[in-house]
Amino acid sequence: MSVNPHTYKGAFVFPVRVYFEDTDAGGIVYYANYLKYMERARTELSPHVGICHSETFNEGKGFFVVRDINVKYLQPAYLDDLIDVHTHISAMGRVRIEMEQVIRRGEVILAQGHVNLVNVNQERKPAPMDPEFMRLMGDYLKEK
Repeated sequence: MSVNPHTYKGAFVFPVRVYFEDTDAGGIVYYANYLKYMERARTELSPHVGICHSETFNEGKGFFVVRDINVKYLQPAYLDDLIDVHTHISAMGRVRIEMEQVIRRGEVILAQGHVNLVNVNQERKPAPMDPEFMRLMGDYLKEK
């Protein structure tokens, strides 16, 4: 497993080590932490392609909020596991972006998630995404 975020088969891959704080008393990752792993991967995707979150926000280009998320838990992750969060974009519109995320330990799929994000302006109203953002993220748009 790579120790750095990278691209693999059209997906952005964010590696994670499971720490003690991520687990319950039995050493199994607490279910809500899968959402945190997915959030970290989504957050790291932007700087990976050259987008600075604070600059985008300060320039009035908006930021993303989660509209909804659906997660299927298939296998547990454990203390000290090295896992990867694979993220690709399944759809993009003017104000929204949909992402598919898969958490894996090697070839074993642990969890699958689908998230809908909406770009909002500083008044928290839906706003069109920056065209440069859309262009840069286009590399991760999965062909149907």
